[in-house]
Amino acid sequence: ETAPPPLFKEEHHLFKGQKVHHIAVHPVKPWTCLAQKNGLIRLYNYKSGDVICSFLAQQVLQRQRLTIAQLKELSKNQRKHALPDWYLEDQLKGEGLKKSEEITGVQFYDQHTALWSATTGQQTVQQYNNITERIQMENTNSNQRKIKKMPKCIIITTEQRIIFLAYTDLNNESWIEAQELKYYQLESKTITCFEMLSSHPIIAIGCSDGTIRFYNYAKREVEEVMKINKAHSKKVTHLKVVHGEDAINDYPTLLSAGDDGTIACWDLISKEEEKEETKGATWSIDKSVLETPVQAWLIDQNMLYVLTHDKTVRLISLQNGTVKHKQKVPFSKVPTGMLLAHCHGRQPSYFLFSTYKASRIASVDLDLNLFSEQIDLKKTFEHYKGKIKLYDCVRHPLADYIIFCGTNNGLIISRLGPPNKSAVVMGQHGGDESITHRGRKTTVYTEETTLHHPIPAIYYIYKGAIMRQVAHEGMNGSKVFSKPNQVLVLPEKDEFEIGMSPSGRYVSLFNKTQKYVNIYLATSLGNTVNDFDKNDPLEFESPKNFIIDIAWCNTADRFALLTNHDSKNLYMYKIQKEEHKISTVRSDEYTPTISNEIEAIYGGHLLGISYKTNSHIEDDEDEDPFTFTDTNSFHFINWGGNVAKGGLLPKPLDVVWDPLTLHCLMIFKDSYAIFTYTPEFKMHSYVKQSIEDAYWWNGTLFIVSADEIKAIFVADEASGLNEVYLATYDLSKLVESKNDNPTSTTSYDPTPVPRPKGSLTIAGIVGDQLFLMDRKGCLYDISLQHPCLKMRLLLAGGAIQPALSWLSYISLENHAALADFCVERGLAQHVVRDTRFKCPTEKILEVAIKYNYAGEAFAILKQLEETMDPQITAQLYSRIAKIADENDMTILVEQCINHAASFDQQKYESCAFEN
Repeated sequence: ETAPPPLFKEEHHLFKGQKVHHIAVHPVKPWTCLAQKNGLIRLYNYKSGDVICSFLAQQVLQRQRLTIAQLKELSKNQRKHALPDWYLEDQLKGEGLKKSEEITGVQFYDQHTALWSATTGQQTVQQYNNITERIQMENTNSNQRKIKKMPKCIIITTEQRIIFLAYTDLNNESWIEAQELKYYQLESKTITCFEMLSSHPIIAIGCSDGTIRFYNYAKREVEEVMKINKAHSKKVTHLKVVHGEDAINDYPTLLSAGDDGTIACWDLISKEEEKEETKGATWSIDKSVLETPVQAWLIDQNMLYVLTHDKTVRLISLQNGTVKHKQKVPFSKVPTGMLLAHCHGRQPSYFLFSTYKASRIASVDLDLNLFSEQIDLKKTFEHYKGKIKLYDCVRHPLADYIIFCGTNNGLIISRLGPPNKSAVVMGQHGGDESITHRGRKTTVYTEETTLHHPIPAIYYIYKGAIMRQVAHEGMNGSKVFSKPNQVLVLPEKDEFEIGMSPSGRYVSLFNKTQKYVNIYLATSLGNTVNDFDKNDPLEFESPKNFIIDIAWCNTADRFALLTNHDSKNLYMYKIQKEEHKISTVRSDEYTPTISNEIEAIYGGHLLGISYKTNSHIEDDEDEDPFTFTDTNSFHFINWGGNVAKGGLLPKPLDVVWDPLTLHCLMIFKDSYAIFTYTPEFKMHSYVKQSIEDAYWWNGTLFIVSADEIKAIFVADEASGLNEVYLATYDLSKLVESKNDNPTSTTSYDPTPVPRPKGSLTIAGIVGDQLFLMDRKGCLYDISLQHPCLKMRLLLAGGAIQPALSWLSYISLENHAALADFCVERGLAQHVVRDTRFKCPTEKILEVAIKYNYAGEAFAILKQLEETMDPQITAQLYSRIAKIADENDMTILVEQCINHAASFDQQKYESCAFEN
């Protein structure tokens, strides 16, 4: 049985009053192993909330020695009783754990952890959200046999030994054996670090003399041939494996770091094959490059991030050891731990830094210059009188937005919450007109408008400044964006959130650290000075430590502010276009509250209000007890602030509205729902999929998930949703079209392109291209020039005639599918009456009769009557006559009856002839 990781809304505090020095989290099972320095081990099931078992490492070793001694005595007295294959005389030698011998680490190891380690380090075709799916995929491979042979064990390390605690059933504490690797087996050298070689029964051990030794726990012997003598001049501090293409069969590459300030890369594949002494490292980094020893490191997307003692993070290529980038981190003390969190795919990845015996975990963006405190342990232990000390901090292997913290006062499990706003906004640069017209953004398929039309531009925050990129015509006629232009430098160490008014004229800047908002005219940014203190915003007073959240309306230049004011905490404002002045809107009636505290607000056609509630744990055994369920504490109100729309709903992560169709997308942690606004506000469809970002454009929904980018067309309730894949990781969806050209007219859908790596935010649509931005500020574009796709985009946006003009460029075999697309959106009359549709005549007749176009149906049936069965023809004429009668078409009724009678007579004569 496997269990998905829990999703935490807030912190959980467990084992209060107990020290937790070391933590290990299983990637598949809902288990965490907690260790104290004195040897106390706890196995905890965070799904059921139960302690599976608790024991002292010393007791297990004593029990193992007693068992070995009894077996030895038994084999002497009874010759028929053979010793087990795991018996080793050496296990009786030496002493148990000394009082001064502290636990230095703990780790799970079994077939699941081996497979996880072997597959996460390489670029796979599809990024799985559930490790269970990956294991099921590997079951079809012969390599799975090797994975299944691996023992289930917990590895405990000290400076003097490594203990392998093998088990069959943790719930019954049925230990098969407690195997020890003692320091005198390693030439009496102290153990400083270790690393498992994934699917191989070998553990790499860093020692105090700078040598890397290898122990085969299946053979119970040290692999002398694989030993790397004097890998470093001082002790080995860190080891890390890097897997190749065949991670299950081949030996991985081993990275090592020493206290001498050097890093080396070792090829274990060639070393095992050659069976000879080490020739040297594949590549190495001298101490003159790092300057100080390695404090922590991690691997992400074929790059090595190294934190050294001088508080510098270096980005190093795994191919040749080249330092690509280095950056100081803004800390007074040297961090001891470094993690990389992705926050559930809803924001760009960032680093988490922790310091030993400190009380805070800090987050720094991937460019290592934007600091924001993420977890403050002091807030969790408000009633704890002593000093808070952080001993260990690990992330969940599968869900890296869940953090486990070991402290001097128990275990903290915290979920890093994703933001609810997009990081990139599209506005205008120059021009006098609004970028929106009647709620519709400038269509990408019409001809270019006059020169006074506003020029699209994107605004985003990057490296402590607001950046702007302006769209212009490329060499091949496509739209491209200019190089980033820094228009406003922001204060250091403050976290900002950028927003845009629906007209594209105004930029909002929300300082989340000091809690205030500034509103700027977009076209004035960067014209004179780009210094934050010298660039005057609009006349708008927002005191510091006052604003909690901001939300924009999507149909007018209005915005709402959520404040921390006691008596009234929601204010609404509008901007007068001519004077650029901000005034309040109906301040006396601001919201029909259902609670005293508003947690967050969401912009759009309606204003979304999320209220604070007391989270609770479900008692249902089928539910994850650590998944906090959202009560229905969210609703919409109008921008007048006095009318609620719809009932209470679950709390979303984000809300995105389409200004044209007024469709509403609500994004949840692992799903999303689409609501219709007219004729009534109700849910249209619900999809079980986690998405990173979403963007409405003229009735079409574009979404980005961890695996794919697609366009979604919302039809009526009976037809549901139509999806078109634009980019994907999954090669099975990259179906080759009949031509190599992805815009071929013979295919109904365009051929998906490979999805760009990393977390992506949709910047907008300009020209025939969808633009996306990654966490490093790089823009990507996906072409929307495929004729069938362009026609559907125009139809979804209500541009009927421009859409139908594309029929002549589309192959006839796709006309029937496009006719269905039109019918699903209430455009059946165009299918029936527009001669540019080259569908089979029977198809057009079916649509005409179904949607009561009697005249067109009569004309089509007259063309087909000679080729059809007389009985069926008579029935169709009768049905058309009924439709015509309902629409008071007297003459047509008479004609249909006469034709039906004539075909009835033909049927009678045909039957008589056959008799």
